[in-house]
Amino acid sequence: MNRLRPTLRSPHQRGERPAGMTPLRAPGAGRNAENIEKMLGKPEQGKPESGSADRLPHERDQHLEEQRSAPRSDVEQAARDIESGQLDTDLHNTPGVERVMTLPTSEARRAALRTAATSTRVDRRMRIAYVTETWPPELNGVSLTAARTVAFLQARGHDVMVVRPRQRAIDAGKAALADDTLRVPGVPIPLYPDLRMGLPARRRLLRAWAAYRPDLVHVATEGPLGWSAIRAARQLGLPVTSDFRTRFDEYGRHYAWEGAVTLVRAYLRAFHNRTDRTFVPTRELQRQLSELDFARLTVSTRGVDAHQFTPQARSDALRAQWGANADTPVVLTVGRLALEKNLGVAIDAFHAVRKRVPRARLVMVGDGPQRNALRRHCPDAIFGGTQHGEALAAHYASADVFLFPSLTETFGNVVVEAMASGLPVVAFDTAAAGMLVRSQENGWLAPVGDTASFTQAAVALATDAGLRQRLGQAARLTAQGLDWPRVLERFEAALIARWRERDRQLAVALNHVAGNASAMRFYRGVSRLGDGMLWYALMAALPVVGGEAGWECAKQMGLTGLLSLVIYIVLKRGVCRPRPYLSCKEIHLCGRVLDQFSFPSGHTLHAVSFSIVMAAYYPRMALALVPFTLMVAISRIVLGLHYPSDVLAGAGLGMLIGGLSVWLF
Repeated sequence: MNRLRPTLRSPHQRGERPAGMTPLRAPGAGRNAENIEKMLGKPEQGKPESGSADRLPHERDQHLEEQRSAPRSDVEQAARDIESGQLDTDLHNTPGVERVMTLPTSEARRAALRTAATSTRVDRRMRIAYVTETWPPELNGVSLTAARTVAFLQARGHDVMVVRPRQRAIDAGKAALADDTLRVPGVPIPLYPDLRMGLPARRRLLRAWAAYRPDLVHVATEGPLGWSAIRAARQLGLPVTSDFRTRFDEYGRHYAWEGAVTLVRAYLRAFHNRTDRTFVPTRELQRQLSELDFARLTVSTRGVDAHQFTPQARSDALRAQWGANADTPVVLTVGRLALEKNLGVAIDAFHAVRKRVPRARLVMVGDGPQRNALRRHCPDAIFGGTQHGEALAAHYASADVFLFPSLTETFGNVVVEAMASGLPVVAFDTAAAGMLVRSQENGWLAPVGDTASFTQAAVALATDAGLRQRLGQAARLTAQGLDWPRVLERFEAALIARWRERDRQLAVALNHVAGNASAMRFYRGVSRLGDGMLWYALMAALPVVGGEAGWECAKQMGLTGLLSLVIYIVLKRGVCRPRPYLSCKEIHLCGRVLDQFSFPSGHTLHAVSFSIVMAAYYPRMALALVPFTLMVAISRIVLGLHYPSDVLAGAGLGMLIGGLSVWLF
């Protein structure tokens, strides 16, 4: 790859700077900073433009005719999705900007270097504390998504500690901290005795995270345990992100008085605004919460296992148990049998269907406090109880129409599962349905709260087998674009970006030290000595002034330096992390560039390893070597050449190599 030659920039090119400073910038430096901020930095708070921008990337290619069209190129897809500020989750031949690195031409290679900062490729494995108050065997969308996310992150090589309430079914006899899980006390949730809520555990978390210091804390639920996790993370200075998964504020309309909505919403706003980033599943929810003064919102949608949920799971035997033959329309609901799910609307719609098709069947999968009331409202309904795995997939695929009347969802995983199973969905125009369903193309939407339109759609589908088949096939195609690995890769990239943001902030703060001309000259001088000048001079002088011991020290320093160089080159070429001044417009280049990549800091690596070897032979030299090594490390950040994490990695490798050298020789 061609070396980027630093050039002097005039004041009008580089903006206002303190007098006496001469910052240097390489060509193309910082050109992608705006796009990076859009994708993973400053979240969008305004309303998107109309048209295709109103939809997420995975929504753009779902029309049947568009499915047959030629796929977009990787570069076009990357550019559009970065500019839209969304996390791409589709599978339409869109591997993302990380693939741009393979383009063959020299111009493409230069462009790839400038865009490498937006790559989703993992440059370093993270330690993540994942806090959730629901976990399998509890069956709900949040618990299943949390388990899938943790499994994915662990499979990607990240060290994940799960923090959750202790569960009797799976935790009997287990220690509080075992199997990468920290178990804390919990209590049953009112009305849902099978679900548990974590109790406050800030002190316990502080002790655990002092011993196991995570790079980032992610909080998936908003209970007392989640609040404790945010407080502990803030106290320890850790980046923390959160998920907004459930509209608990809207639940107040069903379980309490109207004033509870305001109180719960205020709590949720305070909870999420204490975090660095809050993930929401849809653009619609992002807009709604932004209008309610929620801050730092980023869209990260949900996925579906289209291999498990498939029309192939249809079972004639199961339909026979329901009393349905091949011509009998079966209407299905899946979810918790609770007030907030608005299931009375589904039953009313089924009664209207029954008037037109007396042999129709209603199957309600799930359980909850409203089961008996719903049974009284519709004695002919078939209550399938809680289902999961292959049995749940068979229930979906064996039905003909899926009804989803809920108005309190942030997403609604069951909508995507039904679509993947080849069912046309009837729903209100909100949450996942509003994002994915196109009325009378792959399902049927009713205006929010318009129960008459909802019922009309249910009747139309139940009475027209051809329409059901056409919409169901299109729904399946839509769901296949929401593969879980792609969705979770983008979520992983967002977590890494949040972790790196702290790295960037510290790099920016130290780089501003170079605004002082005297400080800049000092750190430039220290960095030049760290290039090798001082170490070469010492290795040459040691045999002269130190005799045999000096000769042995010089030889060992030479061997240590050779090993350090090999490791340094391998990591530089393998990681290819762009230097800070290339990927951050706020960081100015103020020193000489030896190559284009920043990880790890070779100056720091060699300074630390050489200092350890010399201190082993001449302990008094440590009084001078330690401050000098520290100044070399700081200079690399001040001059805009390295992030703090590059320097820490170099220091760690230097200690390892220097320590091994002293121990072995």
